[in-house]
Amino acid sequence: MSTAEPARPTVFALTHEFFPKRGGIATFVEEIARAGAAQGHTIEVWAQAAPSGTDQTQAWPFRVRRLSLRGTHGWACQWAMAREMVIHRRLLRHATVWLPEPGPMLALMQLQGFRAFRPRHLLLTFHGSDILRLHRRPVTRLLLRRLLGHATGVSTLTHFTQNLLCERFPEAKGKCFLTPGALRAGFAPASGGAARKTAKGKLVVLTVGRLHPRKGQLV
Repeated sequence: MSTAEPARPTVFALTHEFFPKRGGIATFVEEIARAGAAQGHTIEVWAQAAPSGTDQTQAWPFRVRRLSLRGTHGWACQWAMAREMVIHRRLLRHATVWLPEPGPMLALMQLQGFRAFRPRHLLLTFHGSDILRLHRRPVTRLLLRRLLGHATGVSTLTHFTQNLLCERFPEAKGKCFLTPGALRAGFAPASGGAARKTAKGKLVVLTVGRLHPRKGQLV
C-alpha cells in the first residue's frame, strides 16, 4: 500500500525572523502562516538556521525549512537567501511567495535585473521603520520601486504605515491592504481582579511593542 505524497506548498513565506527569535515580526510570520493553514492553504516557511539546542519538535500546522543563514540583514544573509531563491526558482515560480520583512526583500532586489526569479504572486509586508530605511538610500529606493511594481499585493499593519508607504513609494498605491499585528496562539487576557489603581498625577504609558531602544519607549 503506497502512501500519498505530501501536498506541494502553494504559499512560501521567506523570512530571516522566525522561532526561536523573539519579536513582533517572528510572531507575525508564525501566526499568519498558522491562520493561512487553518484556511486550507499548504504553507512552507523558509527561515534562518536555528541555534543548537533549539527545540525542533514544534507542532506547527505548516512546514518549516531551515536555511543556512544567520538571520541578519547583512550581505551574507542576503546572498544566501537570494541563492535559495535561484536554486528553487522552478518550485517558487508557480506559487505565491510572501516576503514579510526587509531581509528577503533585499535579497530579491538583487535578482530583479537577472530575471532569475519571478513568482506567480508576490506579496510584501511592511512594518514601519523599514520603509524609512529603504527610502533613505538611493539604490534601495530605486530597487524597491521596481519590486513594488512586480508585487501582486502589499500589506501593512496600520493605516499610518500604509499612508507612509504610499507617500514614499507611490508604486504601492492600489495594491495595499491591512494585515493587523497577530497575537500569539493561545494568548488570553488576564482574568480576575480589579483594574490597578494609579497614583494621582502619575502618567501611565501602555506599549504593545517589544522593549527595545529602537522602539523609543524612554523617549
